[in-house]
Amino acid sequence: MRIRHGSGTFGKWLIQLAKTDVLVLDDWGMGAIDSMTRSDLLEIIDDRAAHKATIVTSQL
Repeated sequence: MRIRHGSGTFGKWLIQLAKTDVLVLDDWGMGAIDSMTRSDLLEIIDDRAAHKATIVTSQL
């Protein structure tokens, strides 16, 4: 996500993610995430809520 922010393609990528039928976030949250990443994740989930499926998996 940091690379997309730096290259200016983050907004376009968010639109693509919002159109994807099923988004799988595998092994998400296994380590600490910074505030910018948390904000980005919230935005992704918010864009998809009530419209598309999002699956978050983790194995401890």
